[in-house]
This record gives sequence, structure tokens and C-alpha cells, in this order.
Amino acid sequence: MARILFTWELGQGLGHLVRYQGLIGKLLDNGHRVSYLARDAERVRSVNPQAAIDINKIQPEFLPKRRRIIQPPIASPATLLFNCGFSDAAKLAARTRIWLDQIRRIKPDLIVADHSPSAVFANKFLGYPLIISGNSFTVPPAERPFRLFQFWRFNHSEESLAVETSVTEVLNGAARSLGGEDGLIKHPSELYRADQVWLTTFEELDSYDNRPHGNYVGTFYQPGFGDDFSWPVAPGPKVFVYLRNARGIENLAVWARQVGASLVLVCRDLTAAQRHMFSAAHTNFAFGPVKLDKVAA
Repeated sequence: MARILFTWELGQGLGHLVRYQGLIGKLLDNGHRVSYLARDAERVRSVNPQAAIDINKIQPEFLPKRRRIIQPPIASPATLLFNCGFSDAAKLAARTRIWLDQIRRIKPDLIVADHSPSAVFANKFLGYPLIISGNSFTVPPAERPFRLFQFWRFNHSEESLAVETSVTEVLNGAARSLGGEDGLIKHPSELYRADQVWLTTFEELDSYDNRPHGNYVGTFYQPGFGDDFSWPVAPGPKVFVYLRNARGIENLAVWARQVGASLVLVCRDLTAAQRHMFSAAHTNFAFGPVKLDKVAA
């Protein structure tokens, strides 16, 4: 029997969780122990309701919006790290101590880290077997320097390289506070090196061209997960719409009416007035995850 720890620190979508639902079920069926350290324990439980899973919340840290680096010409994995808790060595050390305490409590035989740079950093002091997993955007190539997010438009500049230097200094400052004098970080890309890397996408959809030695394992949606629904009867195309906010909803409503689209629309933020803009006969409003196998069919 093995102890498997899954971690989820950054990102908000259910994709960070649903992709492991089948794997976790098989691990439990085979007698293994599963733990989760996640930014949202309730969402983990909604995807994995098994009582045997030990789920604990662990808080990420984000810079206030006014201090974040968002300029496209320099945006890279380094700016993402800077904006998500890797801009202050003392705060990173304090957060890492929490991860260290939790991981030591669990004593995992294996860690599966999804978009969890703080967990990966903590594990550099512990040395447990580690799999870094996620879609290609959240698992950039471990290169020096990082590729820019819009590498096809921009080249590195002194400003973009300065962010990488800053994040490196923050990592090393935190490492010193944690007693890691002998294991200082040479570059933030070391946070994306592991015993194995699972890219839960396909090579053709990788956010980074020509990734060396990419281990593409494909996507894993879970048949049957989510609420059932019915497609409205309409003459136009069937369209599944999943929105995090209602921005632009008026344009969508106009277009749907013009083409006679059959809509299944997921958006929690819609007001009654916004819903009224859509044809009641041609739109099915949903407010939570729906069965993606039915969408795909």
C-alpha cells in the first residue's frame, strides 16, 4: 500500500482536478492511500467524494493586481511565479514551511503536483518522488531563460530577464531561511524538473513549440462526471458555452438568435435580465459542471 499525495495550488478550473478522478478511483480500489493538499478543499471533494481521501486546504498567495507584472512583451513563467507568491523571500519561506509541515505529516511515497510551484519548492528540501503534471501552459519547458508566453511575437529583453533574476533571488532567499544553503536555486526553471513530467494534452496543442522530450499523456475527461442535460431543439448548430463571467454576453445572444443556435450555456454570473436575452426555447442554462462526453457527442 502506497501513500499518494496530489497537490493543487494555482489556477481555478475544475480541469486541475477532474483529470485525476479516474486515477484516484483506481488507486483507492487497489488499497492505496490518497491525500490532497489544495487551494479549494470543497471543490476537490465535489470531484472526489470518497471519504477515504484526506483533503486539506493550503492557501496560495497572489500579489495585489496593482503590483502584478502583466505586460505581454515580458510575460513568461517567471512573471507568473512573481505574481503568484514568488516576489517576497520572507513570505515564500513562511508559505513553504506550511507545505513542509503538511507533506511531512503525510509522508507520501509519491507526490503528483498540478500547478503547484510552492509544493515543488518545498519538496526540494524533502526529496520525495515527484511527478509534475498539467496542461502544457502550467508545465513550461525547464529552459534557461524561460520562453516568453508570446515567444512568436517578442524576444527577451533586459526587463524580462530581470524578472527571472528577481524570482531566483527570492527562491534563494527563502531557501537560506529554510536552511538550504547547499541547495540554492540557479534558475526558476528548476521548479519544473521532476522524476516524471506528465503533459495532459497533445503535442499539437502544446503552448510551446518544439518542446524537447515532451511526455504527452493526452487528456482525461471522466465519462459520466457532471450533470446531465438536453440539447434544445433548434435549426442551427449545437454550441456549448462555458463562461467565467458575463462579459460580452449581449453579443453572444445576438449571434445565437441570428443563426438559430442550440445553446447549452454554463455561466454562474448571469442575471435574470441577461438570461432573458436568449431564446428560452433554444437555450439550456446550466450552473455547474455538465457531462462533457455528452457535449463531445
